[in-house]
Amino acid sequence: MYRSLAVNDSSGGTAYGLGNINIQPNASAPYLAEVLKVYKNTYEQYRIRRVRVYATPGKNFTNDIRIKTQIACRVDRDNLPVTTGPSGLGLLLGSANSTVKTLTERGNVIIADFNPVCQAFESGASTTDGRQLPNSLQWFGVVNYDRHAWKGACCAIITPDEGYLPTVTPTVNLRIRLDLEFRGRIIAQARFASQDITIPIPPPIPELLDEESDESDASSLTLDAPSIPTLLSSIKIKDETAPL
Repeated sequence: MYRSLAVNDSSGGTAYGLGNINIQPNASAPYLAEVLKVYKNTYEQYRIRRVRVYATPGKNFTNDIRIKTQIACRVDRDNLPVTTGPSGLGLLLGSANSTVKTLTERGNVIIADFNPVCQAFESGASTTDGRQLPNSLQWFGVVNYDRHAWKGACCAIITPDEGYLPTVTPTVNLRIRLDLEFRGRIIAQARFASQDITIPIPPPIPELLDEESDESDASSLTLDAPSIPTLLSSIKIKDETAPL
Protein backbone atom coordinates (compact mmCIF):
# COMPACT_ATOMS: atom_id res chain seq x y z
CA MET A 1 0.00 0.00 0.00
CA TYR A 2 1.16 3.54 -0.75
CA ARG A 3 0.30 6.89 0.77
CA SER A 4 1.60 10.42 0.34
CA LEU A 5 2.17 13.14 2.92
CA ALA A 6 2.54 16.76 1.78
CA VAL A 7 3.26 20.09 3.40
CA ASN A 8 -0.03 21.98 3.81
CA ASP A 9 0.42 24.33 6.78
CA SER A 10 3.02 26.62 8.38
CA SER A 11 3.59 28.29 11.72
CA GLY A 12 6.50 30.24 13.16
CA GLY A 13 8.72 29.71 10.15
CA THR A 14 8.09 25.97 9.98
CA ALA A 15 6.13 24.27 7.24
CA TYR A 16 4.58 20.94 8.04
CA GLY A 17 1.88 18.44 7.22
CA LEU A 18 0.19 15.88 9.46
CA GLY A 19 -1.28 12.52 8.50
CA ASN A 20 -2.71 9.41 10.13
CA ILE A 21 -1.99 5.84 9.13
CA ASN A 22 -5.28 3.99 9.47
CA ILE A 23 -6.00 0.93 7.42
CA GLN A 24 -9.58 0.29 6.41
CA PRO A 25 -10.28 -2.21 3.60
CA ASN A 26 -12.50 -0.05 1.42
CA ALA A 27 -12.02 2.48 -1.36
CA SER A 28 -9.10 4.02 0.53
CA ALA A 29 -7.26 0.68 0.40
CA PRO A 30 -8.60 -1.00 -2.75
CA TYR A 31 -5.80 -3.54 -3.05
CA LEU A 32 -6.32 -4.83 0.49
CA ALA A 33 -10.08 -4.90 -0.06
CA GLU A 34 -9.65 -7.01 -3.19
CA VAL A 35 -7.35 -9.45 -1.39
CA LEU A 36 -9.82 -9.93 1.46
CA LYS A 37 -12.68 -10.20 -1.00
CA VAL A 38 -10.97 -13.17 -2.61
CA TYR A 39 -9.83 -14.81 0.64
CA LYS A 40 -13.23 -14.60 2.31
CA ASN A 41 -14.23 -17.62 0.19
CA THR A 42 -11.37 -19.66 1.67
CA TYR A 43 -10.87 -18.50 5.25
CA GLU A 44 -13.21 -17.52 8.07
CA GLN A 45 -11.05 -15.10 10.09
CA TYR A 46 -8.15 -12.74 9.56
CA ARG A 47 -6.04 -10.11 11.25
CA ILE A 48 -3.32 -7.62 10.35
CA ARG A 49 -0.50 -8.77 12.58
CA ARG A 50 2.15 -6.20 11.76
CA VAL A 51 2.48 -2.88 9.93
CA ARG A 52 5.71 -1.28 8.75
CA VAL A 53 5.87 2.18 7.21
CA TYR A 54 8.73 3.32 4.97
CA ALA A 55 9.32 6.89 3.78
CA THR A 56 11.08 8.13 0.64
CA PRO A 57 11.33 11.57 -1.01
CA GLY A 58 8.43 12.23 -3.32
CA LYS A 59 7.20 14.91 -5.67
CA ASN A 60 8.85 18.36 -5.59
CA PHE A 61 11.61 17.03 -3.36
CA THR A 62 15.04 18.38 -4.25
CA ASN A 63 18.18 17.27 -2.49
CA ASP A 64 18.36 20.59 -0.63
CA ILE A 65 14.84 20.13 0.69
CA ARG A 66 15.62 16.53 1.67
CA ILE A 67 18.57 17.62 3.79
CA LYS A 68 16.41 20.14 5.69
CA THR A 69 13.34 17.90 6.12
CA GLN A 70 12.46 15.73 9.10
CA ILE A 71 9.85 12.99 9.40
CA ALA A 72 8.21 12.58 12.81
CA CYS A 73 6.07 9.60 13.73
CA ARG A 74 4.50 7.96 16.75
CA VAL A 75 2.31 4.90 17.23
CA ASP A 76 -1.19 5.76 18.42
CA ARG A 77 -3.83 3.05 18.25
CA ASP A 78 -6.62 4.99 19.89
CA ASN A 79 -7.13 8.76 19.48
CA LEU A 80 -5.46 10.18 16.42
CA PRO A 81 -5.63 13.88 15.50
CA VAL A 82 -8.32 14.63 12.95
CA THR A 83 -7.18 18.15 11.95
CA THR A 84 -3.81 19.74 11.31
CA GLY A 85 -2.46 22.68 13.28
CA PRO A 86 0.33 23.77 15.64
CA SER A 87 -1.29 21.96 18.57
CA GLY A 88 -1.41 18.68 16.67
CA LEU A 89 2.23 19.00 15.66
CA GLY A 90 3.21 19.89 19.22
CA LEU A 91 1.35 16.86 20.55
CA LEU A 92 3.15 14.62 18.11
CA LEU A 93 6.62 15.99 18.88
CA GLY A 94 5.98 16.07 22.63
CA SER A 95 4.94 12.43 22.93
CA ALA A 96 7.32 10.04 24.65
CA ASN A 97 7.10 7.44 21.87
CA SER A 98 7.76 9.85 18.98
CA THR A 99 10.64 9.29 16.60
CA VAL A 100 12.19 11.91 14.30
CA LYS A 101 14.23 10.83 11.30
CA THR A 102 15.74 12.36 8.17
CA LEU A 103 15.44 11.02 4.65
CA THR A 104 18.32 9.35 2.87
CA GLU A 105 19.42 9.99 -0.67
CA ARG A 106 18.87 6.36 -1.61
CA GLY A 107 16.74 3.72 0.00
CA ASN A 108 13.79 3.66 2.37
CA VAL A 109 13.64 4.94 5.93
CA ILE A 110 11.41 2.99 8.27
CA ILE A 111 9.45 5.42 10.42
CA ALA A 112 6.98 3.07 12.14
CA ASP A 113 6.77 -0.62 13.03
CA PHE A 114 3.78 -1.65 15.11
CA ASN A 115 0.97 -4.14 15.73
CA PRO A 116 -2.28 -2.39 14.83
CA VAL A 117 -5.51 -2.51 16.82
CA CYS A 118 -8.80 -2.95 15.00
CA GLN A 119 -11.84 -0.96 16.00
CA ALA A 120 -14.82 -2.57 14.37
CA PHE A 121 -17.87 -0.66 13.19
CA GLU A 122 -21.28 -1.82 14.25
CA SER A 123 -23.66 -2.61 11.43
CA GLY A 124 -24.95 0.64 9.96
CA ALA A 125 -22.84 2.83 12.29
CA SER A 126 -20.29 5.46 11.29
CA THR A 127 -18.17 5.17 14.46
CA THR A 128 -16.44 2.25 16.10
CA ASP A 129 -17.86 0.39 19.06
CA GLY A 130 -14.85 1.20 21.25
CA ARG A 131 -13.43 -2.28 21.70
CA GLN A 132 -9.75 -2.32 22.67
CA LEU A 133 -8.05 -5.71 22.64
CA PRO A 134 -4.41 -6.68 22.10
CA ASN A 135 -3.46 -7.55 18.57
CA SER A 136 -2.91 -11.23 19.43
CA LEU A 137 -6.61 -11.56 20.34
CA GLN A 138 -8.02 -9.60 17.45
CA TRP A 139 -9.40 -12.05 14.93
CA PHE A 140 -12.31 -10.87 12.82
CA GLY A 141 -14.57 -12.45 10.24
CA VAL A 142 -13.27 -11.91 6.74
CA VAL A 143 -16.81 -11.58 5.42
CA ASN A 144 -17.20 -8.24 7.29
CA TYR A 145 -13.82 -6.79 6.34
CA ASP A 146 -15.30 -3.45 5.19
CA ARG A 147 -16.39 -2.67 8.77
CA HIS A 148 -12.88 -2.84 10.23
CA ALA A 149 -10.55 0.10 10.90
CA TRP A 150 -7.00 -0.87 11.87
CA LYS A 151 -5.16 1.87 13.75
CA GLY A 152 -2.55 3.23 13.69
CA ALA A 153 0.15 5.83 13.76
CA CYS A 154 0.47 9.56 13.26
CA CYS A 155 3.25 11.09 11.19
CA ALA A 156 4.35 14.54 10.04
CA ILE A 157 6.67 16.12 7.52
CA ILE A 158 8.56 19.11 8.92
CA THR A 159 10.69 21.52 6.88
CA PRO A 160 11.65 25.23 7.02
CA ASP A 161 8.93 27.49 5.65
CA GLU A 162 10.03 28.85 2.29
CA GLY A 163 6.67 29.98 1.06
CA TYR A 164 5.86 26.91 -0.99
CA LEU A 165 3.06 27.33 -3.43
CA PRO A 166 0.32 24.65 -3.28
CA THR A 167 1.44 23.29 -6.65
CA VAL A 168 5.06 22.78 -5.61
CA THR A 169 4.77 21.64 -2.00
CA PRO A 170 7.22 18.88 -1.02
CA THR A 171 5.63 15.45 -0.71
CA VAL A 172 6.83 12.30 1.02
CA ASN A 173 5.90 8.87 -0.32
CA LEU A 174 4.93 6.30 2.30
CA ARG A 175 5.07 2.59 1.60
CA ILE A 176 2.99 0.53 4.03
CA ARG A 177 3.80 -3.13 4.39
CA LEU A 178 1.12 -5.35 5.94
CA ASP A 179 1.53 -8.81 7.42
CA LEU A 180 -1.81 -10.62 7.10
CA GLU A 181 -2.75 -13.82 8.86
CA PHE A 182 -5.72 -16.10 8.17
CA ARG A 183 -7.22 -19.02 10.04
CA GLY A 184 -10.22 -21.33 9.82
CA ARG A 185 -10.63 -22.79 6.36
CA ILE A 186 -14.12 -22.76 4.94
CA ILE A 187 -15.26 -26.29 4.12
CA ALA A 188 -17.88 -26.44 1.39
CA GLN A 189 -20.76 -28.86 1.71
CA ALA A 190 -20.08 -32.16 -0.01
CA ARG A 191 -22.13 -35.25 -0.75
CA PHE A 192 -20.50 -38.45 0.41
CA ALA A 193 -21.27 -41.88 -1.05
CA SER A 194 -19.83 -45.38 -0.63
CA GLN A 195 -18.63 -47.60 -3.44
CA ASP A 196 -18.42 -51.39 -3.50
CA ILE A 197 -14.85 -52.38 -4.35
CA THR A 198 -15.28 -56.17 -3.94
CA ILE A 199 -13.61 -58.03 -6.80
CA PRO A 200 -16.29 -60.06 -8.65
CA ILE A 201 -15.98 -63.82 -9.34
CA PRO A 202 -14.83 -64.43 -12.93
CA PRO A 203 -17.18 -66.30 -15.30
CA PRO A 204 -16.56 -70.08 -15.73
CA ILE A 205 -14.33 -71.28 -18.57
CA PRO A 206 -16.04 -73.77 -21.00
CA GLU A 207 -13.10 -76.27 -21.09
CA LEU A 208 -13.12 -76.57 -17.34
CA LEU A 209 -16.84 -77.23 -17.43
CA ASP A 210 -16.35 -80.22 -19.79
CA GLU A 211 -13.63 -81.75 -17.59
CA GLU A 212 -15.75 -81.39 -14.51
CA SER A 213 -18.71 -83.11 -16.25
CA ASP A 214 -16.50 -86.08 -17.30
CA GLU A 215 -15.23 -86.53 -13.78
CA SER A 216 -18.72 -86.47 -12.42
CA ASP A 217 -19.84 -89.16 -14.92
CA ALA A 218 -16.92 -91.42 -14.04
CA SER A 219 -17.57 -91.12 -10.36
CA SER A 220 -21.20 -92.13 -10.92
CA LEU A 221 -20.29 -95.52 -12.50
CA THR A 222 -20.43 -98.64 -10.23
CA LEU A 223 -18.91 -102.08 -10.90
CA ASP A 224 -20.66 -105.21 -9.74
CA ALA A 225 -17.96 -107.47 -8.28
CA PRO A 226 -18.57 -111.33 -8.70
CA SER A 227 -19.07 -113.47 -5.66
CA ILE A 228 -16.37 -115.81 -4.34
CA PRO A 229 -18.11 -119.13 -5.37
CA THR A 230 -18.44 -117.93 -8.87
CA LEU A 231 -14.77 -117.13 -9.05
CA LEU A 232 -13.83 -120.54 -7.66
CA SER A 233 -16.02 -122.41 -10.14
CA SER A 234 -14.36 -120.70 -13.01
CA ILE A 235 -10.94 -121.97 -11.96
CA LYS A 236 -9.94 -125.40 -13.27
CA ILE A 237 -7.71 -127.35 -10.89
CA LYS A 238 -5.51 -130.11 -12.44
CA ASP A 239 -5.71 -133.47 -10.71
CA GLU A 240 -2.12 -134.69 -10.15
CA THR A 241 -3.22 -138.26 -9.07
CA ALA A 242 -4.77 -139.14 -12.41
CA PRO A 243 -2.85 -141.84 -14.40
CA LEU A 244 -0.67 -140.73 -17.20
